[in-house]
Amino acid sequence: VLPQSHHKGSILGAILALLAAVAYAWQAHAIGQMSGRHKPMESMAAQFAGSAVLLSPVAVTGAEVTRGGHHLAALLYIALVATAFAYTLFAIGVPLVGPHTAVSLSLIEPVVAAAIAALALNQALTTIQIVGMAVTLGALFALGTGNDISQVSSQSPNTEA
Repeated sequence: VLPQSHHKGSILGAILALLAAVAYAWQAHAIGQMSGRHKPMESMAAQFAGSAVLLSPVAVTGAEVTRGGHHLAALLYIALVATAFAYTLFAIGVPLVGPHTAVSLSLIEPVVAAAIAALALNQALTTIQIVGMAVTLGALFALGTGNDISQVSSQSPNTEA
């Protein structure tokens, strides 16, 4: 997909990334739907319980990540802090700003991750990464300053007799 990635896995990776994006969008939509009927913690508990059931075959098959104390500690950190806590905050935010805005704002996450990697871990950013960061920030800025189409289309036209 990228000019420098002519590996067989790059097409599969792109397909999997697209499927992940669809799943993420569906999750945000589901949170938006559930937020009218349930509290954020209840919504997230239901979604994570479903996810745990779907991922349980990985734990049963003895994936490498569950072996050893340091792997388990990392897994618990990822599960509790980077996932459960972060998504709970996301679930609280969705009813406040709406699913479309929440998902749009979450698109800044890879920009922040790349910036932290560059600044804190001294990782060099490639030109394509910098361009991607700029495009993402530009798109988010455009979304934030654009007109709300739903408000424009709901206004009645000026008619003079």
